[in-house]
Amino acid sequence: MRLQISELKEPDYPRASEIVAVSVRTFWLDHYDPTVIEAVVEQNTPERIGERSLRQDDFLARQGGQVVGYAAVKQNEIGHLFVRPEAAGQGVGTALVAYCNEVIRQGGYDTAKVYASRPAIAFYARQGFLADGEKAFELKPGVFLESVLMTRPLED
Repeated sequence: MRLQISELKEPDYPRASEIVAVSVRTFWLDHYDPTVIEAVVEQNTPERIGERSLRQDDFLARQGGQVVGYAAVKQNEIGHLFVRPEAAGQGVGTALVAYCNEVIRQGGYDTAKVYASRPAIAFYARQGFLADGEKAFELKPGVFLESVLMTRPLED
């Protein structure tokens, strides 16, 4: 089935929130403490996604009428990229990265960056991103999300 990527609209905020929740609860279990996972879920409620949408570009991926992925771009950074577990390994993430890279390139940037979660490091490496440092984001007092800064030059 063909993948369609479109701008996230307010009625779809709950779908994006649900994708984040199911994705981190599935893929992050072996990589992060449950307090980190639930803090990420709490930071991705429909309301918070709506607040962030005012400062970034958000996208949904649909396949066969089903929402299968969510991504966000702020300046030259891929800020979020999540895929439903049942759609993993089907090219959804790869298509979202390519789409985000194009949005970044059209925004006038020649390099894309992402703060990759532990389970996403290998995925981004396959997309041409290289590790360029580490960062821990404080999600709430005493709860930190460790990530790896990864960058990728963009071609014209």
